[in-house]
Amino acid sequence: MKKLIVCIVVTVFFITLLVTSSAFSAGQEAKIVLRLGHIRDTSHPTHLAALKFKDLVEEKSKGRIEVKVYPNSQLGGPKEMFVQMQTGDLEMVYGGINTFAWIKGGEAFEITAIPFLYRDYEHMRNSLLSDFFQPIIEKAEKETKIKIININGDTAPRGLTTKNRPIKDASGFKGLKIRTAASPTVLAAMKALGALPQQIPFAELYMALKTGVVDAQENGALVVLSKSLYEVQDYYVKTDYIYKRRQEMLLLI
Repeated sequence: MKKLIVCIVVTVFFITLLVTSSAFSAGQEAKIVLRLGHIRDTSHPTHLAALKFKDLVEEKSKGRIEVKVYPNSQLGGPKEMFVQMQTGDLEMVYGGINTFAWIKGGEAFEITAIPFLYRDYEHMRNSLLSDFFQPIIEKAEKETKIKIININGDTAPRGLTTKNRPIKDASGFKGLKIRTAASPTVLAAMKALGALPQQIPFAELYMALKTGVVDAQENGALVVLSKSLYEVQDYYVKTDYIYKRRQEMLLLI
């Protein structure tokens, strides 16, 4: 919790300084409105952190900056929200750093979706913040015109939930209808195991599981809880195969 608070405070300081400096340069005096979108529901820590960010920005800017938070895929999925940022219709996205790979120019971040590549959260974070990776971040920011404000804040690693039968070994994936995110790496991994992966928008995941469009999914325990997936799934397998998915703030500048 302390790490999360420090992350939010640092990000607030950066955003407030950047936006107020830009406004001052442009001679603006009117209230500045920042729209922030994410895909999580209102009970998820991502949304609670976004609300804390909103409170701190509005407090530190003395009301000059207003943050409007749009949770639960109200503005679409990550890819749709990134496009909105590029067209000037959205200022911020709060989500997994792996989703940055889903738009042209951010493909290098697909490295965060390689199964079992990282030992733990710190290993992943240190890799992304290393001197070696810095030019890759700068290139992605230039090509996408989206600024990565922060790479911090861990969440539950990805696991596996299924209906009717548990998965005890690799052979259990054969013929399994499983929902995956829009990652070519994850898609390829599931196909290699003999599964039948489908890319279904996160907002439609619950109904897809309930109606049998798919029988399994591979989000972590926090998502299973906050999105009530336990109501339509019988088993949870703690695979931790994509460890500690990253959270980040993005701002179009």
